[in-house]
Amino acid sequence: MWPTIFIFLVAYSHAKSITPPEEADLVKISNTCITVKEYQELAGNFTTVVIIQMYTAAEMLGPAIADIGLEELRYAIGFPLVRPWKPFVPENMHTEAEKAAVSTIEEYYDLMEPHYYDPSEDWFDGQKMKKVMAKFVAFLDRRFPEIRNYYRKNLKTSLGNRKVDRDTVDEMFEKLWEITKKVKEAQSKSYSKCSRDDLSTESLMKVPLTEKMSNKEAEGKKDMKTV
Repeated sequence: MWPTIFIFLVAYSHAKSITPPEEADLVKISNTCITVKEYQELAGNFTTVVIIQMYTAAEMLGPAIADIGLEELRYAIGFPLVRPWKPFVPENMHTEAEKAAVSTIEEYYDLMEPHYYDPSEDWFDGQKMKKVMAKFVAFLDRRFPEIRNYYRKNLKTSLGNRKVDRDTVDEMFEKLWEITKKVKEAQSKSYSKCSRDDLSTESLMKVPLTEKMSNKEAEGKKDMKTV
């Protein structure tokens, strides 16, 4: 009897360790590291403090992931990938009158399509935000192709052959949110893992010498060398 129980436990443990095929993309995302240099390139030149560059770039990865999801949902339904730019409206804040005013499914979709960032706030204006988002999306497509692949497979499966009406649009937005949450969690694991394993606090806080030293300090060092 004991050998049978042992074999069962080993088989159960092995089965739990096997990644389901549909989740393989998420595992790969969580195991892919972004280098410090890549964070710096994404953040731009507004600061040379590495930890601030990393934080700024990491904050933009979430909206960029969601942007890929929105593109893929449009692709799955068959709508143009280039979305109309519109003022930010929080989710679920559209009035019944606004919904009744649109006549086609595509107009309804455009109205209800969620935004994951507010282009009217912070240091972005609308057009600049579009340019910045395009940069981050291109980076994710290059370094994390599994993100788009995961969205595409799951959205296609969820939509199936259903007729695209208002109910379908609402349901697909709900599904989009579920997928986005999973992808963001996987990418967040990547950030935490890579930061813990590969980056020290000292390196994150490092600032180029020319920026850390004032002119007076530089002169002091020069005087010390001549003593």
